[in-house]
Amino acid sequence: MVDIVFLPHGSYSLSIKGKVIIDISKGAWNEERIKEFVGEFKRLAGSLSDNKWAYLLELSEFEGVDYFDKLISWAARYNCTHIACIKSNLLVRYLNKLIFKNKENAHDFEEFESITDAFDWL
Repeated sequence: MVDIVFLPHGSYSLSIKGKVIIDISKGAWNEERIKEFVGEFKRLAGSLSDNKWAYLLELSEFEGVDYFDKLISWAARYNCTHIACIKSNLLVRYLNKLIFKNKENAHDFEEFESITDAFDWL
């Protein structure tokens, strides 16, 4: 049997500014991209997890949510206390309703019109 390997598609940019992970994700992702992203996110978060930290998401061009619930729960266990999301599409409303406002995910969550406003809140 031959294993089929797919190249990751979709894109993301993860960076750290102070104690904030900034995530700019775009496009539709496949399983390969999700695995790559989650590994990179956990690596960055691990470098911050000795202290409280925050997560800023810009998802205006993003088309997937399959992994967010597990990732957000993981982040809560590793000292993520605040999540700011740029208000840009129906995905943000879905995430807010089903994931970020879940009582098991102990985060303060707010939606913003711009990255600047979101970062100021964090």
